[in-house]
Amino acid sequence: MRAAECTCREFLNGNIQYVVPSFQRPYRWKKERWQTFLEGVLDLCTKEKQAEIFLGAIAIMPIDSTPKGVQKYLLVDGQQRLITVLALLAALRNCARDAGLELAERITRECLINEEEEWNYRYKLLPKEPNRKVFFHTLENEPHPEGEPMFGATEFFMEQLTLTERPVDYHQLYDLLLRHFMIVRVVLDKDENPYPIFKSLNMTDDPEPAVGLEEYHRFASDPRVMALIAGGESQQLEFKEAISTYTTDTRDAERHGAAIVRTVAAFMNSSIGGTLLIGVADDGKVSGINMEYERVDKGKPNWDGYHLHLRNLLRSRISIENPFKYYTITKHMVDGRDICRITVKPSPAPVYIDKHLYVRSGNQTLEMRGPDLVEHVRTRWP
Repeated sequence: MRAAECTCREFLNGNIQYVVPSFQRPYRWKKERWQTFLEGVLDLCTKEKQAEIFLGAIAIMPIDSTPKGVQKYLLVDGQQRLITVLALLAALRNCARDAGLELAERITRECLINEEEEWNYRYKLLPKEPNRKVFFHTLENEPHPEGEPMFGATEFFMEQLTLTERPVDYHQLYDLLLRHFMIVRVVLDKDENPYPIFKSLNMTDDPEPAVGLEEYHRFASDPRVMALIAGGESQQLEFKEAISTYTTDTRDAERHGAAIVRTVAAFMNSSIGGTLLIGVADDGKVSGINMEYERVDKGKPNWDGYHLHLRNLLRSRISIENPFKYYTITKHMVDGRDICRITVKPSPAPVYIDKHLYVRSGNQTLEMRGPDLVEHVRTRWP
């Protein structure tokens, strides 16, 4: 663990994304907290010499980088403060845009958006699912469409910043936020257990952090898998609940087995590889694979039988010679449930499944056809 003081500008600098994990409570600050926060900031703007504002410690843990180099961090603690700061920056950007100031573009580029990225990689912060759509829409540098909601904190801050009885110098406020907001950045190592940090920073009678502690404790034995799941599906990560479904129809096993094979092949056909987690639903809920053991191999209903079944499935369906050279299969445990992790490396040649070639596009596995297929093979394996 490393701790160092930094400015808000340094905390948001570069291609970076902070991911709010499942054990964090949703964003809860409301008007009273926003008002207190903003009044303190605006009071400092009126002083001749701007003082520093201490935002406290924000604890983060690195997650693997994305394909284009966005460095992702698990936001272990500090969600409420960080989202509030970003909401204020978005409000300041909107006010500057409405005033015709070039400052608006700077705020978007420097604080809110990873400009060259696509999909969810664009945003400096990835909140929990209930807040994502409205939060992402608010961070985009464009007028808000009629009828679409705005993130509540940003809407409140905009109203306050445009009050005529208290005119605000937008450039001065931006300088204050970026250069005088101080953070103690606590960076945990990838294999470090963040539970003691999270617990010590959430010693309270409030029931919501207590729920978060309980939720976190389910993942505490394997923080790297926790970080993977918290980041959600992406170009490099796919979730599957199972190889098969729990019915008597053997075709179900074949269909789900095919989905596993296609995903592994798609990761092989990419230039960066990827990870497949089996026993995790699309929304990140852990179901585990324990119930599958008997269905996959009734004679050996345990991890060994499951592991052997997966290896045989991949070996028989993937076209490349010695496919096991390009993936590893490992077992992990979360909340008493087994999870299967398949870590895949890029292959040196195209991998076909029944003469079909699959690739990753965002968080999906797609089949390449026609000219797109020819172009992908040409550029991927020149």
